[in-house]
Amino acid sequence: MEYKPNNKGHLKNFHFIVQDYMYGAGGITMSLDNLIDWDKKLNNNVLLNAVSKEKMLTPFQYKVETGFTYGWDIQSLNGITSYGFNGGGLVNYRKFPSKNISIIWFTNGYRKPHNIDNITNRIVGFVDNDLADRTPKFAKSLQKIITSHKPKKTVKEYYTLKKKYPYVNFERAINNLGYQFLGKKKLNNAITAFKLNTKEFPESANAFDSLGEAYFLNEDYILSLSNYQKVLEIDKANNNAKKMIEKINTILKK
Repeated sequence: MEYKPNNKGHLKNFHFIVQDYMYGAGGITMSLDNLIDWDKKLNNNVLLNAVSKEKMLTPFQYKVETGFTYGWDIQSLNGITSYGFNGGGLVNYRKFPSKNISIIWFTNGYRKPHNIDNITNRIVGFVDNDLADRTPKFAKSLQKIITSHKPKKTVKEYYTLKKKYPYVNFERAINNLGYQFLGKKKLNNAITAFKLNTKEFPESANAFDSLGEAYFLNEDYILSLSNYQKVLEIDKANNNAKKMIEKINTILKK
């Protein structure tokens, strides 16, 4: 149960109602102190013995897909494995076994969107320099390269930069940088970033979708159409690409 303010500024009960198969996502009521105590007991094999805990952290491929992961997420930060979970964007728990570090934080935030994993990565970087997320530095350096050089030189310097940051999620970082350029109305820079992403990740429907969007905003409709068609080659069920292709064809017929 969650408490939400009504129109008069008073709190009222808000029940988390989901389908039966998602009851596990309904969460449990715990304070921060409770969760810290729970973490200590998990670490000391009070809740589970060592054999069961190892099995719990072993990846398992289920056949049926839902909108939730099947257990704890497994992530890698700078090549170091971590496990964790979050609930509704309100609480985050991540454990780094090899470092004997657990990160736990709560927020009351449905009002503002936030990237849970990025926040956790930032926090743990303050605790251990080995876990300091290198992505912001990579993105800042690539941003400078794109805004300072011609596209061909950009690609060359990108590969040099890539060797310096081996553990960055390059596809996500480049895509995010492209959207930063879009937000600042720097369409040519955005296109350079997105083109780089399609070159690096030619099987990524999302990379071509982003490039198609940038070309569309730049009114390069033929190139935009080509990229959305590429999206459908990779992901035949992509509804956004279908809608954009229809929209572009309508524009081109005028």
